[in-house]
Amino acid sequence: MYIFKVYLMTKTSLLLNVVLFVLYCGVGVAEPAVTKPVFPVATEAGDVSVFLDASGDPKNAPDGGKTPVLSGELVTHDADTTPVAWQDGVRVRSFLKKGWHNTKAKFRWELPVAAGAPVLPAGRYEVWARYAQSGQASQNVSIYVGGQDNKAGEERLKSVHNVPNWELQWSKAEKTLFITDEDKFIEIETSGFAAHQKNIAGFWLLKIADWPAGITSAGWRLRQKLTIQPDAKKVTARLVVIEGKTAAMSDPALSAIDATLNAQPALREQVAVSVIPGEFADADTLSDAAKWRWTEIGRRDMDQRENETAAALAQRLSLKVLPAVVLTTPAQQIIKTWEGPFTAENTRVLREEIHAALGNGTPVAAAEAAPAGTSATPAIADAARMPESGVPEQWLVLGTWAGPAGLGMWGLDYEPVARPSPGDPEIVTWFDPFRRKRWAVHKADASKGGRVIVEKIAPPYLPWAGGAAYAHLYIWSPDARRVALCLAHTGDGTAGWLNGKTLAWKADSSPAAANAIKTLSSDASTTGNVAATSDQGGSVTVKKTSAGSAWETPLELERGWNRVLVKIFSSQAKDETLAFSSRFVPARSSASASAAEVARTMAGLRVSCRNPAAAEDVLAAAGRFVPRVKTSDAHNLNLVPQNQPALSIEVDLQSEDLLAGTVAPFRPWRGQLELRMTDYDGAEIYRRTRSAVFPGVFSFDLPSPPSLPRGYYALQLNLLDARGNIIRACAPDGFSVVGGTIAQHERQPFKKMSVNYYYMAQTGHYKTLYFPYMERVGVFRNLGGSIFPHDDFFKEAAARNIDVMADLDLHTDPKIIEDFVQRTKPFVSGFKGTNEINIRYKVRGSPEAWVAKAKREYEIVKRLAPDMIMTGASFGSHFDSWFEECLKLGLDKYHDVWDVHTYPKDPPALGGSMSNNDLETEFGVLRAYKKLGMKNTKPWWIGETGARASHGHDGRRWQAGMLAKMVACSLSRDDFQIVSFLVPWDYPREGPGTRMHGYIIGDMGYAHMPADAAFYTASALIDGFPSLRVPSATGGGQADSDGKAAWQKPGWLKCDYERLRGFPGDAPVVQAARFGPTVMAWTTDNRPRKVSLPLAKSGASANALAIMPHVIVDVIGRARALAANDITPARDGAGAIANVTIDDSPVYILARAEYERLTRF
Repeated sequence: MYIFKVYLMTKTSLLLNVVLFVLYCGVGVAEPAVTKPVFPVATEAGDVSVFLDASGDPKNAPDGGKTPVLSGELVTHDADTTPVAWQDGVRVRSFLKKGWHNTKAKFRWELPVAAGAPVLPAGRYEVWARYAQSGQASQNVSIYVGGQDNKAGEERLKSVHNVPNWELQWSKAEKTLFITDEDKFIEIETSGFAAHQKNIAGFWLLKIADWPAGITSAGWRLRQKLTIQPDAKKVTARLVVIEGKTAAMSDPALSAIDATLNAQPALREQVAVSVIPGEFADADTLSDAAKWRWTEIGRRDMDQRENETAAALAQRLSLKVLPAVVLTTPAQQIIKTWEGPFTAENTRVLREEIHAALGNGTPVAAAEAAPAGTSATPAIADAARMPESGVPEQWLVLGTWAGPAGLGMWGLDYEPVARPSPGDPEIVTWFDPFRRKRWAVHKADASKGGRVIVEKIAPPYLPWAGGAAYAHLYIWSPDARRVALCLAHTGDGTAGWLNGKTLAWKADSSPAAANAIKTLSSDASTTGNVAATSDQGGSVTVKKTSAGSAWETPLELERGWNRVLVKIFSSQAKDETLAFSSRFVPARSSASASAAEVARTMAGLRVSCRNPAAAEDVLAAAGRFVPRVKTSDAHNLNLVPQNQPALSIEVDLQSEDLLAGTVAPFRPWRGQLELRMTDYDGAEIYRRTRSAVFPGVFSFDLPSPPSLPRGYYALQLNLLDARGNIIRACAPDGFSVVGGTIAQHERQPFKKMSVNYYYMAQTGHYKTLYFPYMERVGVFRNLGGSIFPHDDFFKEAAARNIDVMADLDLHTDPKIIEDFVQRTKPFVSGFKGTNEINIRYKVRGSPEAWVAKAKREYEIVKRLAPDMIMTGASFGSHFDSWFEECLKLGLDKYHDVWDVHTYPKDPPALGGSMSNNDLETEFGVLRAYKKLGMKNTKPWWIGETGARASHGHDGRRWQAGMLAKMVACSLSRDDFQIVSFLVPWDYPREGPGTRMHGYIIGDMGYAHMPADAAFYTASALIDGFPSLRVPSATGGGQADSDGKAAWQKPGWLKCDYERLRGFPGDAPVVQAARFGPTVMAWTTDNRPRKVSLPLAKSGASANALAIMPHVIVDVIGRARALAANDITPARDGAGAIANVTIDDSPVYILARAEYERLTRF
């Protein structure tokens, strides 16, 4: 059976709704001219296509009659009315239903025969839908195809789209539809939410391939029937059929499975069947229903997870004969296997044993776990010899991330411990989009100097953000040996590790290096100004200065196996190739070594792309699971006062399966699990090992004493065999230990730090995650608002003294807005318009319409809640002529502050901006003002921002420091009143049901990462200290005795801030400031620097201040006492100074008494 699903999320203004209503109803409207392309792709003579009309008009061809039209019957619907209207030159069926509803309808088309041939001959077809909707909308379309008129059709397709369309548009199913020579009709069911109406013109089917050879329609239909995936929550077992050379070889086994399921119909909902095509067909022969996609893939997942081929899967599972049948648990752990040939007797046995194994739907347990290493590990002699030239014939490669973090996104110090093998799955991110990729063996092209292609670079982010890719090699040496690695590539920087130790690279300017770069020049030759895109979609121009670079590093090879991981930093322009060449040479005089010297140095070395520690089946099982680590305290933000029981750690190595969307059965195995706990600097402070059966869930207790110093702790998990050899180093996790928030509650009205989540009220998670997290870190404001009325959410926030905004979104009815304001104003601090309206081109409408909407909302809010703040709509990264026209019409009269968004790539300076260019944040607004000869008078709210780990070379350490610098920048500017961080609680490994965006690893959230501790530390030590000029205020929408709300007063949110300059050691690269009782400092050149910082005055004399105990706190909250000789009286007698060494990671210095007060429980 075949399902085609399309999801569309759109929002429109009142004007657009009115226009659409007139267009859609078509009352008194004559046939208009065609204004849109008739079909989404051009067709040629001989192409087969059919338009399935939804209006009931057999002449309703979008191209004027050239394409055959089948007029469909509207079988059922639940709309109020279904008039036919004209839109864009075609007739459309309108479904009108007052309000915002899920509107359902069902169409049917008969498939006739014309001139002795079917209108839709057997083959594979693209499917396009053409429709439009108003308001916030979604659209689901299910296609059924049947062979007999009186029987229900079969589902035949699954596809997910997200296309904003308030206009009539074409939307293509991401997968294709098969039509057989037996099909007689097509039925299409539509459903999904829309405001008032949706229009459907029809569906276009374009044939793209003939019926596949090697399989009959009956055999294909049997496979379709069996491979319809039941609800994953109900699945108790899975059957995988691995096909052989012909379809006929597998048909008996498939028929046996079908008979078993027919005998017990309940099993259809409990047993998932998957078929891996054999040599007779490619993967597209089977529909989506036949591909094992039983877990939802995130909406931003750009690549599909591909199954192994039948031959590769058989080899990995040690199956000697195909076809074969594999029975597994729901998690794909193997229970039993059957191998062909499936003669009549073998088929009978297969059916009986499957029946016995499934029983009443609950299969027997998985096969007993085998000890890791019981299958043969590769012998050293099986590894390839290092060529005498020193040029490896192949490398294991992976790429390319947007931003330099790469694998560093997973957590602290993952790159040094990585042990990849061919086929290991990995998540490669391009900021919000991500791709599911695998480590792959790429061969060197000897004719081009050993050139290895990593990949063609597709994303436009790289010239702006840079990128990262990897090459890995295992090298066996019979003795300790010193060599050098010469590397040339089309990128602009290099990092690397040998056996976990950082390599020291230097630029290679030898003639051989220059020749290597020249050889690679055809892959990436662009220099000068190139077009690029920021992470928020803004267009930027970047100057690209290099088309390649060459590097050299010494390698101290150990006796036995060695791991070499190379990281290539790239800035490829669109469609340029990332490629490299490599050569191992003698360590001395590497540039001029003779061929004979190189050959002697390479003698005895062997190389491999796969991990030599274990057999293929164990490596495949070990590499698929991402650990999720939780402590016994809330949100992995732990409070550990004295005398509290020790924390326990739960390690889940079964829930997050990177191969869950593919057919990838495996055998469980026995081994050991090693847990290493390190501090923020990477120093090991705890190690434990326990026996384990993988996959599984395991627990550890932290060591005594129970009191842990505040800070961040990384957790590195290693999977070991019985002998203690490391098979897999898992992606690291971690937790934070933080202090209390009583002092932050006391200064809550003056705190600038906020969180942002627009959908905070959509689920009950605000009770269990969002609000508790905010209370734990001491940030008590959510700027995102709620786009729907959720009374319980607003009341809960008020009861917990959490400041939230109410979002008016795209509501246009004044009565709805008035009711919303009246209902929510007792519980909120203010109101805001919708999100990033300037870059939502489909819904913003004309400047006149938008300003009229803003004016109407502002006047309603000020009439019903005059003391409350109104931010208006927020603005994203690009300010165009639409925004300028809005300014001309007086948009700035209808909000109290500018709500602007940014995600800075580079660390901001004190008193500076967080904008990436002059089109972002306050710069974009001020640029428009200047162009129009106008002047801004409104302050700024940084309404959405975040420290994106992708931008840092080591990912998560950079993110922690960046976050602290962003907070300091915001606090240093009086006109930056609020800084709001997007979803800081986000823990991307939580799983498909609870993951916010469908990520498995993202760069925005802080949960389980060092930025969690940095977020708390900045909030506790520098945020919310008001200037002496600030009058007493209660914050929120409550007015003081003078009748003005806090936000209306000139000094509201003005910090007690002082930029420190002129101290000993001060230099342009030093950033230092005082926020209340805390001095904060860092450098901007990534180098340590000795400075003498003036301490915050406390009313004490200089001598008293000098002997007062002080602490220095690092970015993640570790506090240590400053030694007595680190603090000296100032020469002028006006205070004291702290003599400390700082670097690019911010530190805080304050009196110990103040530190204890600010972090008390």
